[in-house]
Amino acid sequence: MILIDATFVNSKGGITVFRKIIDSIDIVHRSRFILFVDKRLIGKYSFFHDFEYYPSSGFFNRIFLFQQIKNRVSTILSLGNVPLIFTNKSYQITYIMQLLLFERDNINFKNKLIWSIKSFIVKLLFKLSSSDAAVQTSTIENLISKKFNLSSRKIFLFPVFKELKKTNKPINYDKFFYPSSGESYKKVEFLIDVFLEYVKVKTESILYLTISKKYKTLYDKLKKLESKSIINLEEIKHSKVLEMINDNIIIVHPSSVESFGLVLLESAYSGNVIIAPDKNYVQDVCEPSIIFKENDREDLLKQLNLIQGENVLPSIPKIKNRSSELVEHLISKLD
Repeated sequence: MILIDATFVNSKGGITVFRKIIDSIDIVHRSRFILFVDKRLIGKYSFFHDFEYYPSSGFFNRIFLFQQIKNRVSTILSLGNVPLIFTNKSYQITYIMQLLLFERDNINFKNKLIWSIKSFIVKLLFKLSSSDAAVQTSTIENLISKKFNLSSRKIFLFPVFKELKKTNKPINYDKFFYPSSGESYKKVEFLIDVFLEYVKVKTESILYLTISKKYKTLYDKLKKLESKSIINLEEIKHSKVLEMINDNIIIVHPSSVESFGLVLLESAYSGNVIIAPDKNYVQDVCEPSIIFKENDREDLLKQLNLIQGENVLPSIPKIKNRSSELVEHLISKLD
């Protein structure tokens, strides 16, 4: 049997990966899989209901659950960055979805400390478990090889995402969209400041954001902002994000750090104009329409002004979904 351990999968990006992997399992092979599912997903999602699954609630609970089924399992896919430690001879591959395990320059001291501790634990677990690694981009492939001292033969490039169909709608040059959370490295305040300057001239333009109440300071700032040009949609479902992307509005994405630029990739497949900084995480997944200098307000404002009336080409995706190949890799280890 194959165990897919999704104990630590509860973010939007992680759920998207988990769901796409599940959808890639042919109905003929579904009886060969067992799932550990984060308890917070139970009752909210149903995409895993056709499988044998167990609600899991953390590091020690997953170990307890594994002890109950270990004699049935010979292959393990651990999602959520954290390998399982076991005593039998099962094959394991761990999906690494978090760049902050390696790069922590753009976060505050508290989060830097937290991720340093997590990185140490994950590195130790990789050593103790002898797990292979599955990664989404070449950047993370290089980082895990270098910083976890993992042989290149134990690292597999398996990007997982939903490939959108290209929209045939005309580009809407007056609407901009940045779906993100409110962490400082997402550079939402930076974008707000630049956009407020931009709409002094381009008065019909609108920027849509997705900041939830969880980020109180930023949320309150947006609520008090006396501007009809910036609209906070608050936290929205991924389906709504895709709906807005498919309206062919302009994607502006100033983030300093991303583990996997899913929004960029989805937008590139949809054929959107993308404005993004000159960063590895951008170049990993797409060729953006317009590049600006990171954290440079004047340069971003300049690039925004240039797109009006210009023949700006849509962005181009660089990678393809390989969820089916990941599933085939798991099944091959049963033979």
